[in-house]
Amino acid sequence: MASVVVDASVLLALATLDRLGLLRDLFYELIIPPTVSREVSRTLPQLPDWIRVIQPHAVNATRDSLGLHQGELEAIALADMVVVMDRGQIMQAGAARDVYATPRDRYVAEFLGGQNVFAGRVDAINGGLVSLASPQMKHIAVPVGSARVDKGDTIDVAVRRDDIGLVRPGVDMAADTSWLASRVLAVEYQGNFVKVMLDATGTDEFVAYIPERTFFRDPYAIGDVVQAAWPSHLARLLAKTTALTA
Repeated sequence: MASVVVDASVLLALATLDRLGLLRDLFYELIIPPTVSREVSRTLPQLPDWIRVIQPHAVNATRDSLGLHQGELEAIALADMVVVMDRGQIMQAGAARDVYATPRDRYVAEFLGGQNVFAGRVDAINGGLVSLASPQMKHIAVPVGSARVDKGDTIDVAVRRDDIGLVRPGVDMAADTSWLASRVLAVEYQGNFVKVMLDATGTDEFVAYIPERTFFRDPYAIGDVVQAAWPSHLARLLAKTTALTA
């Protein structure tokens, strides 16, 4: 997920604490206007390649489209604990990286972004893994952990966008691999990675963040048929969206 920073304070604070890499872990890419770049350059003469400088009108448009404002960005980057709330109710609380990497439910996963979230109906449970009933999802296995899941239940699953790889049809998959047959809807070059939007689940948005060098070794075009694959153990079974009790 790319996020917009329109004030230099968060970058300067994290650079001083030698924690700038936390922003990359959380958001993969940052976008800043030239004014912020000039201010930050006093502390960081060389910006890392995952921070892009674009013109102010583009910054405003990108920030509005993402829905994540600077105050939210600073809170996630600087706080020892992040609390995600919905209408006054606590949905999840914990260390920033934990909340981002292991969202509790669909609301948190979609709020913080960077995750593919989709629903499926449980077909079978075998060896701690759930298989899904839809023909489109028959090659997906989801670890259940300690959650109670029964055949026929509808579950929400999250897989990080940067955990998704793309391969051409017909490639043999490793044993611990889940995959979806899909078609490329759009391709956006983002600098150090390429954002590939896929028609994978039919209803939920599905996106892969492919490292730039990997993508251009065998680039995909709109309309290409692909298999979106990921290690099965990296999928996360999400809880039903409810507020946490005190």
